[in-house]
Amino acid sequence: MSYVLGIDLSGTHLSAARSSCTGWTWGPPEPVRLGAGAHTVPAVLRVAADGAFSVGDQVAEGPMVDGHRIARGFVQRVGDVVPQIVAGEPCLPHTLTAVLADWAVERAQAQTGHRPEHLAISHPAAWGEHRRGLLRRALWDTGLGEATLLPAPVAAATAHLGRESGRRTLAVLSMCGNGFETSVVRRTPTGFTMPGCRQGVDPLGGDDFDEALAELVRDRLTREFGRGYLQDPQIRLALLDLQSACAEARPAFTTAAQTEVLVPLPLGLTAVPVSRAAFGEAVRPMLLLLVDTLLRTVRDAGLRPDQLDGVLLTGAAAHLPLLAEMIGEQLPGDVAVCADPQPAAAIGAALVAQRLISAAGQAPRDEPRRHAAAPDPDDDRPVPDGGVAWHEPAPPRPPVRITDLSLPRSRSSTMFAQARGRVP
Repeated sequence: MSYVLGIDLSGTHLSAARSSCTGWTWGPPEPVRLGAGAHTVPAVLRVAADGAFSVGDQVAEGPMVDGHRIARGFVQRVGDVVPQIVAGEPCLPHTLTAVLADWAVERAQAQTGHRPEHLAISHPAAWGEHRRGLLRRALWDTGLGEATLLPAPVAAATAHLGRESGRRTLAVLSMCGNGFETSVVRRTPTGFTMPGCRQGVDPLGGDDFDEALAELVRDRLTREFGRGYLQDPQIRLALLDLQSACAEARPAFTTAAQTEVLVPLPLGLTAVPVSRAAFGEAVRPMLLLLVDTLLRTVRDAGLRPDQLDGVLLTGAAAHLPLLAEMIGEQLPGDVAVCADPQPAAAIGAALVAQRLISAAGQAPRDEPRRHAAAPDPDDDRPVPDGGVAWHEPAPPRPPVRITDLSLPRSRSSTMFAQARGRVP
């Protein structure tokens, strides 16, 4: 069965969504299982001593992990000319990002038996032509040169609006583990434009909210057992993974007035209750910064608040109910949360890939195309309002004769390719 694939590379986690086709009818995108029962995995690479590499769930933290063999945070560093040393090899951030995308494609291929008909990849909103071009070249090196690139807010808005028609203007606030972005996305008859975008100056992300919850847990334990309790070596060891436990417990605030953080204390697994009111008071200064940045982004786009049709929260921002309330006090219209906020951009990217195939008038193939085209330097042409737009594809080019060139591969690309048996 033919399918298209959407991949979200815009944050600290990787997600993918697949839309399958039966005959001429495309089904709704569904998240791809990337980890052990998970649709979202950390965007982390680890190279083993034998050259094989693992992604996400397999990259476990612990005292036996060699940090020199782990790469993380490279998506946010795309455009940086300083390589990251992984297992003794200098690897540029865009090469690592392309390897991550190719891994997601192979996970989908393992579940379907063949590669996708088309691939769309969402990236951070603040990326310009330079960083998009670097990633496109790296994707071409890994055999994914036909991939469509689009900003994550455009992908998230596509998933949110679905098949609705008409002009819509949305403010989008997206948050990953270590940062956030605010954008204004406008849908027009010819596609999407992004007239405004602002990357958070302060490194504020979901991890900071998890740490705020962890601090409330520590305070509760101190009140229960005394000031010296947290200094006990056994207790300190038990609390090493407290932030991860808080990350699992925090989404409960979206529907409940209280959450429970499970802590493996020496006396047994203990559920520490924290109220949503206490958490909201602790994180209010951070929420004010998010709201202020969103308002400035709307103004920088040349819009008044009443010109927005709504606000969309994705990623970690979707699990902060007080944030939605504070935004609603400042901006008219609905404050919406994606039905599945983590893979929302991947779902939107899959919809874009689906529409590209349909707009080109191509019947979905049983066997997807296998040859990637070189990066198109005209892909990142500017749009009239200075934003970033996704438009309908250009008409097919006339047939031309192309001479196949064997270009040298970068060392880091070769390293990962050898680990998977791609080159001798």
